Amino acid sequence: NGAPIAPSSELDAGAADIDRFTLAYSGEVAYCDAWIGRLMQYLQDQGVYDDALIVLTADHGEEFYEHQGWWHGKTLYEEQIRVPLILKLPGSRMAGRRISPTVALTDIAPTILTLTGVEAGKPVGWQGQSLITSYGELPNHFKGQPGGPIAVPGGSRPLFAEEEFEGCRIRTLYRENWKIILANEDNPRGLEPVELYDLEQDPGEQRNLWDGTSTSALMSVLIEDFDEARRIAASSSVAAQSKDLDLATRERLEALGYLQ
Repeated sequence: NGAPIAPSSELDAGAADIDRFTLAYSGEVAYCDAWIGRLMQYLQDQGVYDDALIVLTADHGEEFYEHQGWWHGKTLYEEQIRVPLILKLPGSRMAGRRISPTVALTDIAPTILTLTGVEAGKPVGWQGQSLITSYGELPNHFKGQPGGPIAVPGGSRPLFAEEEFEGCRIRTLYRENWKIILANEDNPRGLEPVELYDLEQDPGEQRNLWDGTSTSALMSVLIEDFDEARRIAASSSVAAQSKDLDLATRERLEALGYLQ
């Protein structure tokens, strides 16, 4: 119950509204959680829960003024793109295990195919990789102890994300604990063109470490990985398939902000 809250150019909200908005959002999360609980109970009552593969995730988070803004779609800060990924395997295999490095939503489909025994091969253009072997164990590149965090020796692979919405064209790349964000200089959100964060020391992304140069070894590695990630994304089958969308589907996706 209460007054509706929605994105609006007329909404004059600031730091004083954080508690009110957060409380309303927490209520929505609790409501969703209750219904997920009812679904899990139904699966148990039907005797199919133990054999089921269940994947819980989200497409994005929401900003609650962590970076002086609201909603989602115009930044790539952690509050918007760091989402939960929970897998319940058949027979509750690997229950309680955690993978500490950052993974991607593009990893979900290959993981499901692996766990369901689909031997169709990796489709051309897929950027993700399976996080679990067909036997419900971790691939060799994940190491750790049962019940504890699982680390990747030598650091995790570079991960790339991008956003283009209402004049904001943003790209970001993760490399181990480092994260670089590039934004168009005329973006209406007022984001800096380059931002660099050490997520291990600054998980809230409050201290931009970019000093105006790109000569350091770190930045050279990040830019090289960034260019490679963009090349892979541009050549993916997802990009190719988007050209073949019928007009009605394209219009619906554009209305939702998924196509420009």
